[in-house]
Amino acid sequence: MKCNSMKIKKYLICLVLFCLSLQVNAQITITKDEFPVAGNSFAVAIDSTFALDTLYQSYIDTSSADSMFWDFRGLFSAYIDSFAYLDPTTTPFGPDFPSADMATWIEFFGLNMYAYTRTDTSTGVWGVGANMDLTSYGLRKVNFFSSDDELMMKANATYGTQVSDSGYFESTGDTFFVNEIFKTMDFDGWGTLISPLDTFQVLRMKEYRISIVTVYYNLFGFPLKLGELFRDTTTEYQYLAKGIGHPVVTVSADVDNQIRYIEFLSEIDPAPSADFYVLNTNVVVGDKITFYNASASATSWFWDLGDGTTSTIHQPENTYDSVGVYDVSLAVSNINGNDTAVKQSYITVMNTVVANFGDSVNGMQVSFTDSSLNNPITWYWEFGDSSTAFEQNPTYTFAKPDTYTVKLTVNNAVSSDVTSKTVIVDWGDAISEMDQFDKLRIYPNPSSGLFTISYDELSKIKSVSLTDITGKVIFRKEQPQLDNLEVKIGNAGVYIIKVETEHQTINKKIVITKN
Repeated sequence: MKCNSMKIKKYLICLVLFCLSLQVNAQITITKDEFPVAGNSFAVAIDSTFALDTLYQSYIDTSSADSMFWDFRGLFSAYIDSFAYLDPTTTPFGPDFPSADMATWIEFFGLNMYAYTRTDTSTGVWGVGANMDLTSYGLRKVNFFSSDDELMMKANATYGTQVSDSGYFESTGDTFFVNEIFKTMDFDGWGTLISPLDTFQVLRMKEYRISIVTVYYNLFGFPLKLGELFRDTTTEYQYLAKGIGHPVVTVSADVDNQIRYIEFLSEIDPAPSADFYVLNTNVVVGDKITFYNASASATSWFWDLGDGTTSTIHQPENTYDSVGVYDVSLAVSNINGNDTAVKQSYITVMNTVVANFGDSVNGMQVSFTDSSLNNPITWYWEFGDSSTAFEQNPTYTFAKPDTYTVKLTVNNAVSSDVTSKTVIVDWGDAISEMDQFDKLRIYPNPSSGLFTISYDELSKIKSVSLTDITGKVIFRKEQPQLDNLEVKIGNAGVYIIKVETEHQTINKKIVITKN
């Protein structure tokens, strides 16, 4: 009897261990409990090295099956990204998507996007639209509205579940974009996965996805196709664990099923880190500015924009009405902590620059004086004769008398302005020697001894003198006051008339003959 009792105990122990092993390794079913909810946050590590182990490639090259084992412990954390699921009412465009109960913020290659989803516990998580911020590309913020929601995660999925789906999203405006999505989701394996974070029992979903973005122009109500913007084909392998709300490992492959990168969960609900930025810290009074939230793992926010404006949305906008320099701060939190980022003297608000200048003409030389308003920092002068300058207050000598259109372009930190003026220059005091020579007249020449010296601008003559060919001064008169000066010489010969003006000396020859 004792022997039989011992056998029964051993049998029961083996049965219990067997049942426990079945429980540990049994496949799982994705239910609503595995769907993300607003308030969840995760830290995600990315391994995008070209040295990804061939073991990982073999994982996706080999058809999956039940009771698999995937060892991802060798993944390298190239960089850490954060992923937070947001309440759509805390996002700027939440009201545009009333059916959404969750939003995510995605930033890549200078493109910023809010993706909005709705959760149906019986069918899954569906994409209902997005807002793409294309301002860094010189474009605008664009809403994409769904006329055919995209299935993001299938409810009640288990090993062997397969589903095909499509999505259709269209933006607004005369020039608009259409994003067509075609995908298959194949829950093709289950088993044990070891990651750098932990060991998980997982269900694998293989998603094959084609995304086509086409540009159209609304021509009198008719959509004119301008062209296909891009087409992307990817295969993604998501390893889903119970109760997490985010894939523990995601393998992204290209159209040829070659791994592009592997993403793995590194922390659940990590303490948040506050950060933010703007595209331009110098703005014009009255311009709208967007504050981009670069915080990690935060699910609530409090902004102080420095001018008395505060906000609790994820990414606020503000219009500053007064010139000044403003501090900006952002306080963030989640269930595991809080953090604050303060940027002092971060936003400079200025008036637009107004170009203006004065000029002072002195013969062919003109001095220009900048009188532009609102803190210009660069100047570009065009003098109307193909010459330019970059000084604030240049002095320029023109080559010939004329009427010139002088243009000044100025910039400050936020704006640019142009003005032009007409400037008239003549020889003035800088008259050329040839023209000065022509202004001096001696007649008659040759002369029998009596001749007249005439100069158009007598007031500018300092002296008049007469010398013979040896340089001997025969006659000299300082500052003559007469327009015509008569001179009489008794001896025949060749003489030199020298007229000294304020700027130069003019010499002219006269011949004296005797009858």
